[in-house]
Amino acid sequence: MAEALSAQTSTYIFTFDNGEKIKRKQLADLIIKTIGEDKKHTSQIANEIGMNYQSVFAVIRTLETAEILISEKHNRHNMYKLPMRCGLDTVFNHKKNLDNFKIKSKKICRLKG
Repeated sequence: MAEALSAQTSTYIFTFDNGEKIKRKQLADLIIKTIGEDKKHTSQIANEIGMNYQSVFAVIRTLETAEILISEKHNRHNMYKLPMRCGLDTVFNHKKNLDNFKIKSKKICRLKG
């Protein structure tokens, strides 16, 4: 789904409150950087970026559909955050970490039967 987001960059252009223009993919990256490790409402994100609420909401919905953002319900409002990565991802998905592991011994157990 992220590829579909990057494919939309040439046709979707959003305008900041100060008149500056930005493409959809760049706005998505800016929203992700703005959220960071926090949980934020759409209005908070729109105020920090300096863009109208509806434009930010449209891109956030795209990011949520692509599972890049997670929404949580707080009172009557949705708060958005980045998904937490599992600590084991860093251990098992990187070859340099796997090279550092050494097996000291192994034990073989067999069933009697």
